[in-house]
Amino acid sequence: MTAAHTPGPWHIVVRASINGARIASSKGVVVGGVSSAADKPLDQKNADAQLIASAPDLLEALKEAQQNWHHMIGLSSPTEHHRLNERMSAAIKKATGDE
Repeated sequence: MTAAHTPGPWHIVVRASINGARIASSKGVVVGGVSSAADKPLDQKNADAQLIASAPDLLEALKEAQQNWHHMIGLSSPTEHHRLNERMSAAIKKATGDE
């Protein structure tokens, strides 16, 4: 899978305010934002922005976990292994637009 999205890391360049929040790549390319909708509290907008900014890191961590999932401790049954692998695959496909 090749990522078609703007490469990470991403960070918040403008915290949520009346104008919303903006997320940019390390090269300064704006990759997204959080709506300035009045119905959301400021702390929720900032939390949404933080989650969006962490997306590339989460995707890379999930890909690494999937590559090593069979070594993970605490998953004893093949059914649990299969279920976890399917969830990781679905999340990676959703993040990369391969669904």
